[in-house]
Amino acid sequence: MKKFFAIAAMAAMLIACGETEDNNNNNNNGVEEPDFESLITVDGDFSDWAALDASKVVVAELPELPVKHDGLTVVKVYADQMFLNVYLEFDEVVIADRNSAPFHMYINADGSETTGGGDALWAPACSEWLLEGNLFDGAGNFGSYDPGVFPWGGEVGATGWEWHPVGVPADEEHNWGAIITEGNGVASGAGAGNAYEIQVVREMFPAQWADTFTISFDIQQNWSTVGALPILTATDENPEGATTQMVVTIDK
Repeated sequence: MKKFFAIAAMAAMLIACGETEDNNNNNNNGVEEPDFESLITVDGDFSDWAALDASKVVVAELPELPVKHDGLTVVKVYADQMFLNVYLEFDEVVIADRNSAPFHMYINADGSETTGGGDALWAPACSEWLLEGNLFDGAGNFGSYDPGVFPWGGEVGATGWEWHPVGVPADEEHNWGAIITEGNGVASGAGAGNAYEIQVVREMFPAQWADTFTISFDIQQNWSTVGALPILTATDENPEGATTQMVVTIDK
């Protein structure tokens, strides 16, 4: 099953990126190649984000302290016809170890609160997909974000680490639960200073995308969360500062 998903995903990306051979009057097996160019170019130059229609961009910012996890300071999300685009800024004091800084996207692709699960930082827990990868190359420099893709396999609404297909153990033999492993071209990324941008090919994994979906993010140091957005200021009643995910509508 994992092999099927990976093959199908790679085929989808090749069609999406227009890299298939131009045969039979721009048809490939009867399917026309899409004619679409994103407004976002992943190159570490973030000026194209400033040029977007602000009403189409969803923004989460670090609220006033105290916040338990303050390593992420800004996240912006823009979804176009083909891609999920993410811009983020992080606190370089908090993200001091660039050799171990996993970045996660928790995606409620179908927009429903009655499917998925996930992390207790966001309520309700309703994400069907987790993307896990690194912003850095292992030598302290920015790399290209090319994450693994994990489906939620636990009970609906539950929290914890149940990111694996139902009935498939999350062990090394089964890619720790990933249906697409890191390095398969699901996404790309580039950074400069304390900022980074990511572009995810939505059709590279078998999500059911609603026109409006929700998403949240965390960044870690040595596999412990040190930054999360969106997040609320912590209180005695709510020490984690839990909040709902960002609501994103695809720009069509």
